[in-house]
Amino acid sequence: MIINLFVMGKTELALLAALAIAAISLYSLQADSSSIENHSFEAWKLKYVKKYSPKEESYRIGIWLENFAYVQAHNKRFEDGL
Repeated sequence: MIINLFVMGKTELALLAALAIAAISLYSLQADSSSIENHSFEAWKLKYVKKYSPKEESYRIGIWLENFAYVQAHNKRFEDGL
């Protein structure tokens, strides 16, 4: 699909701009979240002197992220008094 920006009206251009801004915002939020988690994983590896091959690291970070999410949910329930 080719979009010709010269024949679009102001409404279509505004909509296109809004969609582009929304997509960029969602991407940045996702990147920020994953970079915080990656930073935490790297800090954990340093603290416990863990070193993995690239293949094993992708496996290990998956396990770490699942455990991280579990702990975050547990802590949230504790804070909420559940």
